[in-house]
Amino acid sequence: ERQPEFHSLLALAYGYLGKPHKALHHLWRAVELTPDESATWLQLAEFLLFAGDLQEAKEVLEQALENTSSVELLYCTAACQFLAGERKTAVDTLREALHADVSRHPDIFRWAPALREDAEVLGLLSTYC
Repeated sequence: ERQPEFHSLLALAYGYLGKPHKALHHLWRAVELTPDESATWLQLAEFLLFAGDLQEAKEVLEQALENTSSVELLYCTAACQFLAGERKTAVDTLREALHADVSRHPDIFRWAPALREDAEVLGLLSTYC
């Protein structure tokens, strides 16, 4: 009950079984147990993003960045901001992520594949890469 890995695995199982409420419960429990672990926050944010709850995913990512830091969280945040139409904020976040670790730039396409066709994103990437 007090092992975050236990809750992460249960969340994965419940997700596959089509029980999103139970999956979400266990994802939050994993985050509560390890608020300084970016991987648990990212798993929660991805679940929400792929479930179509973009606003909640953005809020989770904001909260995550208050508790921990990782370049992967920055790229995911930028992707969510682009998807929400918050271009200026997204560009700023993407710049921050690129500055932190440019080699991870393909991560943004994991969450927002359409950005592969975005001229502004491609221009920004060409500046850093």
